[in-house]
This record gives sequence, structure tokens and C-alpha cells, in this order.
Amino acid sequence: MKKLKYALLISLKILIIISIFSCFWWITTVAFRYQVEKDKDQFKLLPKNSIDVIALGSSHMQYAFNPASFYTYSGLYSYVLGSSCQPFSMSKYVFLEALKTQKPEVVLIDVFTLLPQSQVCYADGMFYKAMNLMEGKNRFEAGEVIDNQSLKREYQFDLLMNHDLWRTMTHSDTEKMKEMFQKNIWYNSYFGYVPAFPTEFGKLPLVVHDVTQNLSISTFYTHIIKDMIDIAKENNIYLLFVKTPYVIDQDSTNVLDAVWKVIDQYGGNYIDFTKITNDIGWHYQEDGDAWHNNSWGAEIITKYLAEYIQENTKVKRHKENEIINQLLYEMKKYTAYYLMSWQNQDIYKLLDFAQKYPSIQIIRYRGKNRTSIKDYENQLLNNVGFKHDFIKQKNQDYYALVCENELIQESSEPFSLEFKGHMIDITDSGVFLDGKQQSRSDTEMSIVFAGTDFSFVNSLEINYASSAFWKID
Repeated sequence: MKKLKYALLISLKILIIISIFSCFWWITTVAFRYQVEKDKDQFKLLPKNSIDVIALGSSHMQYAFNPASFYTYSGLYSYVLGSSCQPFSMSKYVFLEALKTQKPEVVLIDVFTLLPQSQVCYADGMFYKAMNLMEGKNRFEAGEVIDNQSLKREYQFDLLMNHDLWRTMTHSDTEKMKEMFQKNIWYNSYFGYVPAFPTEFGKLPLVVHDVTQNLSISTFYTHIIKDMIDIAKENNIYLLFVKTPYVIDQDSTNVLDAVWKVIDQYGGNYIDFTKITNDIGWHYQEDGDAWHNNSWGAEIITKYLAEYIQENTKVKRHKENEIINQLLYEMKKYTAYYLMSWQNQDIYKLLDFAQKYPSIQIIRYRGKNRTSIKDYENQLLNNVGFKHDFIKQKNQDYYALVCENELIQESSEPFSLEFKGHMIDITDSGVFLDGKQQSRSDTEMSIVFAGTDFSFVNSLEINYASSAFWKID
């Protein structure tokens, strides 16, 4: 009996020591990570069960899906919980992690890292980066899918990988450790989206290859796809697999076809944007480079997805949230900056964006008989907030300022006003902001587009001599 009690006592002590060590390991390992994925904390800061749509995947999704645009076109809340080159197997566990705090009705999943071209960005660290979006069971189980056994344990138990930091630790390192323990206290300003300006302005069609081989994807990835579809069904989620536009090669075209067949087999849904770019007005160079969408391309993709989701699903659980509304309003201002600043010289696009995103428009119009403004253009100008009839009153000069589609001041004569802490002069010589000339005096119309805080100013000079609408000098 004494031996049994002694054995139990020893076992209890061992259990206590193991528990203390495990707790110490669990707590301190965070401080010894090479990086902390702040977006995990920022995502969990959002009000619980408030996000309608979650987008998962690699940078292809991060650059292509803009929650501010999605909100603009649908009124729904969304978030991009992506990471660079996020391995497809990791997306399953990020999906599960997201469900800890949110109950989305739609989940979008990028399939890029199933394709051969994704090997260009492949690195073991991409698993670790994705795992840093997770905690607890999901993080541990995500590590189990890594083939390399030593790497698997190092990623699951970070302290093993980072133990060398103990030996070289300095005072500055200990200060950094303190920072690691600090949770993020503010939201991601872009809701996980990565905005980008266009760098080239050609309008080239995206090359689309025909499928030349009937391939199959591995059993491992087939199971991952099935698991994702099952998770979605269990949680009453509309799951949509997506391939955003990029310069796809022949090998990846063949593999992508195999991916779609598996999704079809298990009753899933998908959109292949590489095949419909011509139909939706997406152009290589202007809307995206060989790899990623820029903000103009993201606007096209996100608008399409917003319309598709509204047509194919019925989001029933959406609830208005003032915190998220305010955050998305601020994000819409950032979006205006990327869509409407100086790179954009397309008057049609600018007036379209001006109706949707917070911005200021200033017009200096000198009435001429030869104006080529027709009904469509007149309506565009009126939709922005200008009250002038540019057809019936084409001979009358017009000077005006609108902010967020609200007319602030208009006149048939030049005028000056102070607005939002800035002095604006609309004269025959041009438009001046705080004394600095923003438009020329030798054109028949000037329209200045600006941010509501004047974070950008984009002036277009327009003449009416061309038979088409508005020749831009």
C-alpha cells in the first residue's frame, strides 16, 4: 500500500512538473518567434460574428480582394485573412481558426498554391508564416501536414527552432520579447487587403491556354479540398474557390483544370478569372502585372465577386455594426486615393469612382457651342453632384465644388472659398489650392479630383474639339 501511495505521489509530482514546464514553454515560446503575425490579433479584435465574407489564401488573394470595394457594392463586411504564398493545406486551418471568432456566410479560397508556378515563391517559411495566424489545436494540427519531421516539430514548438536566441540575448532582445507579448490594440486599416498602384498602362489581353493534358491532383490535396467543402457545409457557409487573374502558363493551366474537376466532384463552387478577364474588362498591365492585381484590377475583381455573391447566395445574418462601418468608411478613403490619384487619367473611370468613394471634385467650365457632351456624360457629371445641365446650358460658364456627391457651392462666375482648412480659388486662369495652380487656363474645362483631406489632387484638362467625348491633352 505504501509503495502504491509512493508511486502515485511520484507520478503526481512528475505530472505537476510536466504541467509547469508545458505552461512555461507555451507562454515563453511566443517571445522567441522570429515573427509575430499581427493580423491574427487584428482579426480577432473585430466584433465577434460580424464578418459576412472571409477571403483566404496567398498574396494573389491579398492583392485582388478589397473589403472596402466589397462593402461599396454589396453593403456586406469582409476580411482578407491571407499570407504570402500561403500553402493550400494551411488555408484549411486558417479557415478553422477564423471560425473561432466569426461565423461568415461566404468564404473565398485562393487556389494559386496548388499550381506549379507557385513553386517560385515556395519556402518552408511560408508554412511558419501561415501557422502564425493560428493558435492552439489548429496551429499544432497545421504543423502535422509538413513532411519534414524535424521542421514540423520546430514549427509546432517554436522554442526548439529559436533556442539559439537564449545564448545571444542582449538587453534590447529582452525589450523586444516584451513587445512580442503585447497584443495588437488596433484593427488592420485595410482589412487584410494589400493595395498597389499600377506601374504599366497598356491594355493587353490575358493569354488563355487550352487544356492539353488530362491530369489529376494528389490524393492529399483532394482530401484537403473535400475537407474544406465539408467544413463549409457543416457551418452553413457558401464556399467559393477562386483563381484571380495572372499570367498563367501551360502546366499550371492543366493542373488548374484538374483542381476544378475535383471541386466539381465534391459539389463545390469556383470562379476562374483567368478565363473571363476579357468579359469583365480586366486588362494585363493596366489592372495587374504577371503576378498580382493592382488596385484598379482589385476593383474589377471585387465588384464581380460582390455581384456574384449577391446573385448566388442570400446573406441572411448581416447586422450593421458602427465600428466596422466607420473602419470601412476610412478604408474607402484609402481606396479613393489608389483609384483616383494622378495615375488615373480616364475621365469616365474617375467620375464613376467619384460616385462611390469619398472625394472632392472641382469644375471650371467655359460654355462653348462646340461641346461634345452628350446625355451619358451629362448624367455622369450630375451623378457626381454638379447641378448644371451641360446640354441645355452649354453656353453658360459654370464653376462648382462638390464633396462626396454633395454640392458645396456653384456659380456662373469665378469664386473663392475656404473648405476643410484649405483656400480654393476657381478662376478663369484655373483652379488654385492654397495659392498653387492645379489646372491650366488654356482649356475649356478643368476637373480636379481630390481626397476629402486633399491627400491627393488629380487635375484633368479637357477640350471639346474631338468628335469623341473629352480629348485629354
